[in-house]
Amino acid sequence: MVSESGSSSASGRGRGGARTSAEGGASAGGGGLFASLRSDATLFLKVTATAYVLMEFGASLTMCMGPSMEPVIHAAGDVVVIDKLHTLRHGVSAGEIVVLRSPLDHRVHVCKRVVATAGQPVPGRHGQVVPRGMVWVEGDNKQNSTDSRSYGAVPAALVLGRVTYRVYPWRFAGRLD
Repeated sequence: MVSESGSSSASGRGRGGARTSAEGGASAGGGGLFASLRSDATLFLKVTATAYVLMEFGASLTMCMGPSMEPVIHAAGDVVVIDKLHTLRHGVSAGEIVVLRSPLDHRVHVCKRVVATAGQPVPGRHGQVVPRGMVWVEGDNKQNSTDSRSYGAVPAALVLGRVTYRVYPWRFAGRLD
C-alpha cells in the first residue's frame, strides 16, 4: 500500500498516519457525515444543558414592573439579574430584594423586599414573629403594594432568588442593594 507521504508500508499507514478505507476509516463517499452530525448534536445538547442549569440554578434575567418597589425599581419596568445560586445555598436575608412566586397566583412573579425571615419579629406588628420556613416581604412603596401586610408570611420556597443588578434601563444600570 502507498500512504499519503508516498512511502510503502505493510500496515497501510505511512508517516502521515492516514488510514485507508479498508482499515475502517471514512470512505471517500462522505461516511464522516453521520459522525459530524452526531458531534454537532452532542455539542448542542451540552450547550443547551449548561445554559439550562445556569438559568435554572445560577442566575437569570427578569423584568420587574409595577409601582410596589418604587423608587428603587421603576414602575415602567426594570430588567434585573436574579441570583438563584446564592439563594439556594444561603437562603435570603432581611433587606434583600427578591423575586418570588406570588402567593396569590403562582404563575405570577413579583419583586419585593424581605423585611424579616424565620424567627425574626415583623416590624410594626407587635409580638408577631415570622414562622419557620417563611419570610415576610413588603414593597418599598407601602401605599401601593400588595404584600405580606395583605397575605401574611410567605413560604421561603416561593422565593426564586435575590435581585443583585439592574441591567436596563441603561442609565440606571448597576448594583441594587
